[in-house]
Amino acid sequence: MDFPGHFQHIFKQLNHQRLHAQLCDCVVVVGGQSFQAHSSILAACSSHFRTHYSDLF
Repeated sequence: MDFPGHFQHIFKQLNHQRLHAQLCDCVVVVGGQSFQAHSSILAACSSHFRTHYSDLF
């Protein structure tokens, strides 16, 4: 089943949550700057984070 525009809607909502620090469960620090993040999104997009979070459970 295809849901046109569904991905864009989900991405927009996740970004809104991140920008408002809603449901963020981790902080990524890059160059001394902190970023609120969703660990599930990081794990879905990066093998490094996927391995890191898999080792925690």
